[in-house]
Amino acid sequence: MADILEYYREKVARPLNHDPGKIPVILHNHTAESNGFVAWAPKRIELFTTPPQNIYPHNWLQQLALHEYRHVVQVDKLNRGFTRVLSYLGGEQVPGAVTSMLGDWFLEGDAVYAETLLSPSGRGRLPSFEMNMRARALEEDKFYRFDEILLGSYKTYVPDYYEYGYQMVAFARRHYGDSLWQKVIENTGKYPFLLNPVHFTLRKEGLSKRKLFEQTFTELKQHWKEQSHRETYTSFETVSPPPGKLFTSYRFPQPVSDSMVLAEKTGIGQVAQYVLIYPDGKEKIIHTPGNIPSVKLSGKGRLAAWSEYVPDIRWGNRRYSVIKTFDLKTGKTSRLSFRTRLFAPAVSHDAGKIAAVEVNPQNRAALIILDARTGERLDSIPSPDNRFLMLPEWMENNRDLLVITLDHRGKGISRVHTPSGRWNEVIQPSYHDILMTTSYRQYILYHSSYSGIDNIYALDTLTRQQYRLTSSRYGAFDPAVDTKAGILYYSDYHSRGHRIVKIPLEPDQWERLETVENTFTGFASDVEGIPPEPAPDDLPAGEYEARPYRKGWNLFRFHSWMPFYFDLENFTLEDPDIAPGATLLSQNLLSTALTTLAYAYRNGDHHFMTGFTYRGWFPVIRLEYRQGGKVSLLKPQNINYRGNTGAPDRTFKANISLPLNLTRNRFYSALVPSLQLTAYNDIYFNLSSRLFEQNIISSRARLYYYFLHKTSPRDLYPKWGGIVDLIHLSVPGKAESFNPSFKLKTVLFLPGFFSHHGLRLEGSYQTQNLDRYAFTAEREFPRGYEPAFSETLESFRSDYVFPLWYPDLSIPGVLYIKRMSGGLFGDAARNRYREWNEEISSYEEFKEPLYSFGGSLTFDFHVLRIPWAIQAGTRIAWLPLLNKPVIESIFSVDIYGFSINRR
Repeated sequence: MADILEYYREKVARPLNHDPGKIPVILHNHTAESNGFVAWAPKRIELFTTPPQNIYPHNWLQQLALHEYRHVVQVDKLNRGFTRVLSYLGGEQVPGAVTSMLGDWFLEGDAVYAETLLSPSGRGRLPSFEMNMRARALEEDKFYRFDEILLGSYKTYVPDYYEYGYQMVAFARRHYGDSLWQKVIENTGKYPFLLNPVHFTLRKEGLSKRKLFEQTFTELKQHWKEQSHRETYTSFETVSPPPGKLFTSYRFPQPVSDSMVLAEKTGIGQVAQYVLIYPDGKEKIIHTPGNIPSVKLSGKGRLAAWSEYVPDIRWGNRRYSVIKTFDLKTGKTSRLSFRTRLFAPAVSHDAGKIAAVEVNPQNRAALIILDARTGERLDSIPSPDNRFLMLPEWMENNRDLLVITLDHRGKGISRVHTPSGRWNEVIQPSYHDILMTTSYRQYILYHSSYSGIDNIYALDTLTRQQYRLTSSRYGAFDPAVDTKAGILYYSDYHSRGHRIVKIPLEPDQWERLETVENTFTGFASDVEGIPPEPAPDDLPAGEYEARPYRKGWNLFRFHSWMPFYFDLENFTLEDPDIAPGATLLSQNLLSTALTTLAYAYRNGDHHFMTGFTYRGWFPVIRLEYRQGGKVSLLKPQNINYRGNTGAPDRTFKANISLPLNLTRNRFYSALVPSLQLTAYNDIYFNLSSRLFEQNIISSRARLYYYFLHKTSPRDLYPKWGGIVDLIHLSVPGKAESFNPSFKLKTVLFLPGFFSHHGLRLEGSYQTQNLDRYAFTAEREFPRGYEPAFSETLESFRSDYVFPLWYPDLSIPGVLYIKRMSGGLFGDAARNRYREWNEEISSYEEFKEPLYSFGGSLTFDFHVLRIPWAIQAGTRIAWLPLLNKPVIESIFSVDIYGFSINRR
């Protein structure tokens, strides 16, 4: 990996005219998921090295090097001018924060441009990468508005910022040269106080972000129209249900009988599901999988198989990929592997075996043959020359496998004779994308991008002649064959998603490949001198000193600071803890040790705080020490204290927790037991000895558990789910003065009457004795009531929420409203408490029923094109026992931590 980064370092940096110098790189090779990101507090590159099964024709590690190192150049180039001045005051977090002013569309679009410009492949050369926008431009009356594509929509599918950002960056480079984006980054670093420095830089060229977007897609739409007029398109019969108003895709068709097709269904309004499609176009949901990569579904006869990600119970950067099967006749789901790294399973035609790709932590690939019933490993066939293997598929003889291979020459197709392990390359590698294969008689059918549009092709293994079978308007994918009927099924894209279609297999009607013209018109097609992918032997062999990383000596890496006190860990919009002082932040490169050192001057007192969290052991350890202010004094009102309380208040906390990730199948789930001991130097009056004492050690034990059904983008609540939260507070050995406190809270999520409606039911019980010192507790009073004294509180809350409107209304550059939602609620509680009655010299007990009900109206929106979504609205509660209404405001902001993510 070091050789790859060194090979591309200067090439990636040159177009932006900046050399960022050294940066730490962390490789995560124990996770089955594929990704990479750059973070800047502390600055580092983190790479997840397992390649995906739908990788385009370029080595995965080289892709990561090109894309992620471009982010390093972008962010480091910002550290100039006013940003550099601020970085002296704030450290690495300052250029990281200023990066958000560039916008995700530029950051990711420019990185995609780099991977495209500096490699023979890259997403900018893939027809599928622009397919969504091309279909919208040619099929729908209106193209995306800038606010809509920038900030997203709940009403329609919107391409991500990688897709449209690349087009805008590439268009501007073609028409304005590299210097434009160099100036954009430089001026953003020099003048971040302008708040929108990108706008002011573009304005010097007579542009704005909106104008650049409009110019880019005006030109592209013209190209796409010309491209569409040069083709004659295939007629087909649609198998899946007809398109509706919502974007919905049907992928990976598998004919499992003479009358039914199995497919994966996804959409903006639903989670991924597997469905059976009947001849009349109706469908039946048969299974909702868990976290799937959505690259393949295999089905033969009564058996379906797929791969599913399963997280490690404790370690976030260790994930597995397991094989699951579903029996279409019995409805039984089985898991064939545990703690494995198996991908893209293929069921044999006799449903007796399953082939899958295995990738070990060293990125060595092999074909694995499993018994389809028991999951027993029958064979392992290593990849020749460690070519990367993708998407295997059985041929009709149940002995040979077709598998897509990837090496420095690009993607090809090989045929593997499983009894002997013999490999035969049937289609030479090239930089045209290839996804999915199947066979029919002497033909090998496969998907490729030869024509500049994704289509289905065939190779006659007897004559070596290649043909095009489909001419799709936007893209044809996922070929599957019903050999008995001679029917080809595939997924055909249109502006509202993929649909399953079928055509007869008629070899005499197929078009010879040499007559197919590549009509791709993307900006990358103008790039001259496309560089070849370096072969392993072409990479410079650097000499590097290898030293063990010693965790104990690398616990601290101070990266950022602030010239004031700011409590990051307990920050809330309602009560931000900010004061004059200083804050120093540390995080080690493995993100297992986090340290905070802080000083605050508040109300004439000096306050010191230090916190240390270590996540590198199975339990998470948190230590915290605070000093400052006056010592607290706890005593009854009628008791006088004549001692000295001038010593500073000191608090020490030690917390141990065990965050267990129990996510399985379609439910996200976790169990987190924790125990916290807190030592105070408070002075208190002992209610038993009737003397003043000092120093208290309290205990807080908590058990938190949740299971939540995965949600679609439109869902307001999970369809199913539950939460159990159990908290016990006490002062061990001091029960005569400190009363234990107990709280149990349970939440249940249920589906509503219509799509995306949700019902939330909450019940809680908490108790403590107020004739002793009591803990401060969050009390679940009915909405509209102010929290009051309580010894025992039993409460119930219910919420029914529903979407009302997806307006996508905008005042350009000022306000963009995505959703309006309503809610109804009803709360009830019984509060029991005692108050001292002077007349009878005793406590008087009260039992107070409390009720409220009402409704809410909320809006999800963005202001000033800031990507952080705001939810704001109003809730009106009616309190029938008091005969009065209470109006409350609702406000929340979804602010995520800074990182630049690849996907």
